[in-house]
Amino acid sequence: MRGPIDAEAVLISRAAEDPEFRKRLIEKPRDTVEEELGVAVGADHEIHVHEDAPTTTHLVVPPADRFSPAEREAARTGAASLDFLRRTLHDPAPPLRPPPSGAAGIRGRLHTSAALAEAARESIRRGLLFLESDVEENGAWRCVRFNVARPDVPRHFERPPFVSALCVLALEGCGEARAAAICSATRNYLLETIEYPGFWRYYRHLPQDLDSTALCSLAIGNHPWILLGRNVPGLLANRDEEGRFLTWVLDDDGPDVASRF
Repeated sequence: MRGPIDAEAVLISRAAEDPEFRKRLIEKPRDTVEEELGVAVGADHEIHVHEDAPTTTHLVVPPADRFSPAEREAARTGAASLDFLRRTLHDPAPPLRPPPSGAAGIRGRLHTSAALAEAARESIRRGLLFLESDVEENGAWRCVRFNVARPDVPRHFERPPFVSALCVLALEGCGEARAAAICSATRNYLLETIEYPGFWRYYRHLPQDLDSTALCSLAIGNHPWILLGRNVPGLLANRDEEGRFLTWVLDDDGPDVASRF
């Protein structure tokens, strides 16, 4: 689901006008939400609907923070990442891989449309096998960070949700079963890294950011926090006086991470 719809407002409005829908929404919230909005909510995510009354008021508090106070302060200031990022900022691409053996012979045998189509499908399958080898068991995509100018800084793998979400969006239109399995595993990884009310950060020790949040929100748009627009007010609030979106999501008294970097 990609449309700019206020799903929570739609559900509440419908419940106010349709007593039967209201009853179903309260008794079977998951089934009703999925049917009304045309989405499939993750099996491990519960949805509860509470009905206020003149003598009953429900107060919903956000989930407990998954970070410790020390980790939260490190993320707020970016202190644990800035020096490392400076030293590894310029990352040249790794050397090109040699073409697979026999590639020239395959090209020489392509004489018909059917042969071309099958060769394309086979190329896609080989590509998916290669991509699968770069995805970890938890669904995270690896990207290599290294700096030839600083041999004392070892090559290592990053696993940012930003990269994983970008790859899901690139693969989700592929009809191959292997691509669907990769996307499913990666979406589970994105679910593990989401922070209430629907934000992500590139590094654990950097503040939340809007580019990671935008890509990850697109990749798992059926998550209830995203579906119900819980992160929309925060996204819209993170703009300057001219309406331009800011990268970092900072408190009013937060440090100016961008200028420091």
